[in-house]
This record gives sequence, C-alpha cells and structure tokens, in this order.
Amino acid sequence: MLANTARPRAFGESTIRRDMPEALVAGIDRMDGAGRRQTLRAIGRAGAASGFEAACLAAERVVEGGRVPDDATVDVLSRRIAAGSGEHGGADLSVYDGFLRGAVGDGR
Repeated sequence: MLANTARPRAFGESTIRRDMPEALVAGIDRMDGAGRRQTLRAIGRAGAASGFEAACLAAERVVEGGRVPDDATVDVLSRRIAAGSGEHGGADLSVYDGFLRGAVGDGR
C-alpha cells in the first residue's frame, strides 16, 4: 500500500509523484484531503493485484472523467489495463470508458 495513504497531505513532497502520470498528479493535487486519501488508497489496493502502472492509469481515467477514484472502479479498470483490455481478442469494453467520462447518454 502507498505510504501516503495515512498522510495524504504529504503527497506534495512524495517521491512517488514522479512515477505517476502528470494528469493524475495534477488531479490529486486539486483534491481535498479525503479525496486524496481515497485515491491513493484505491491506487495502492489495485496496484497490489494489477501493478502500480496499471493502477495509476486506471485512476487517471477516472480523474479525467471528473470523479474521485474509488476502490472498485480503479480495481476493475486496472485489471483490464493489465490484461490488455481487448487487445488480444477479448471483448471490447471501450464503451464503459465513456461512462467514466460521462460521455455516454442514457440511451434514449
């Protein structure tokens, strides 16, 4: 688990920042303490199963969609990213990415 989870205000001085995508770091910097804690916790938990890079990319997608990353969303997305997300003949789940960004309507 990320060491910054216990002290989310310490993220500004953390060396882990340089290992994260810039858009994710910028999003985390805009969050309040609770959002920062939730995001870092979600990345830490998902990273244990899918790897740090996949977890960061998943959290970045959620942040780009204007939401605070949660455990379930980051876990599912990071597993998809780590598995290749359809690149090797699996189902194309890209429509679900639209839901994260709020780009998909209600189907009416």
